[in-house]
Amino acid sequence: MATIMTSMTWMLLMMMTMTMMVVIHDGGGSGDDDATQTLMMLLAVLVASTIAALMARMMAMAAVLVVVVVVVVVVMVVVVMATLKQLTAAFVLDRIH
Repeated sequence: MATIMTSMTWMLLMMMTMTMMVVIHDGGGSGDDDATQTLMMLLAVLVASTIAALMARMMAMAAVLVVVVVVVVVVMVVVVMATLKQLTAAFVLDRIH
C-alpha cells in the first residue's frame, strides 16, 4: 500500500512538473517576476512531494493524503491563475485592436 502511495506521489510530481513547464512557457509576458514565482512554486511542489514520499514510508496514510491534497490544491491555484492571466491578456489585446 505504501508503495502504491509513493508511486502515485511521484506520478503526481511528474504531472505537476509538466504543468509548471507549460505555465513557464505560456506565461512569458510580464518577465522575471512571473518566472521566479513559478520556479518558487515548482520548488514548493518538489519539497512537498519529497515529504509525501518519505511520509508514505513512515507514517499513516491519512498524513500522506493530506500532503498530496495540499500539493494538488496549490498546483490547481497556480494553473487557474495562469489561465486567468492569459484570458485577461487576450481580452486586453482584443480591446486594443
